[in-house]
Amino acid sequence: MNKFLFIPRPLPEESPSSVLRRMADRHGLVKKCDLSYMYISPTYTGALLYRNHSIPQSIAERISSPEDRENFLSGFYMPITTLI
Repeated sequence: MNKFLFIPRPLPEESPSSVLRRMADRHGLVKKCDLSYMYISPTYTGALLYRNHSIPQSIAERISSPEDRENFLSGFYMPITTLI
């Protein structure tokens, strides 16, 4: 079940930070780091702006359509190497 009211589609040339900011704003949160209050694991394993970070992955898991899921993740950076 999707607990989010709004999952943004990245705009052309929009930064990952802006995508998360729009999502936080639409949910009435003050900061994008407050997304952890919305059933997203607060553990950080790397830079938040990469598509394999736990927060973008947690959001993407709640998107039912594979095309929409990939569209959402396309707004985040692809890491060159494995994040530590």
